[in-house]
Amino acid sequence: NPFSSRLWTMRRAVQRGYEALYTVQELQHLLSSPLIASNPPAHAEICREIDSAVQLLSQSLGIRSPPCVPGMPMPTEADIALDGGHVGAILQTAIGRKLMTRSLKLLSPPHRYSMHIVIILFQSIFVYI
Repeated sequence: NPFSSRLWTMRRAVQRGYEALYTVQELQHLLSSPLIASNPPAHAEICREIDSAVQLLSQSLGIRSPPCVPGMPMPTEADIALDGGHVGAILQTAIGRKLMTRSLKLLSPPHRYSMHIVIILFQSIFVYI
């Protein structure tokens, strides 16, 4: 079955990541619209949608964390698990590395910091191959 290959799995992971990235970017663009900016309920709704889309982006990049609950503190680095194999699979392709580069600035700080170790390890291994 060609759809169960490692290459296909990498491609699907990158595709899901780009879908999540484009959703975040589209919502951020919508948020900057004067019509939305002048409507507080719509603005608040778009902000909630952005938070949800960023969470999906994090998940598509291999970050596993408890959901953010309003009124509760953000998850710390200790609460975050990273699927290193998933991140490594994404980083093995040029388009996956581009996805990571574009996504890092959109992630919450604890998620961003959790990615740095795997990316640094991958880059050091990649240099020696």
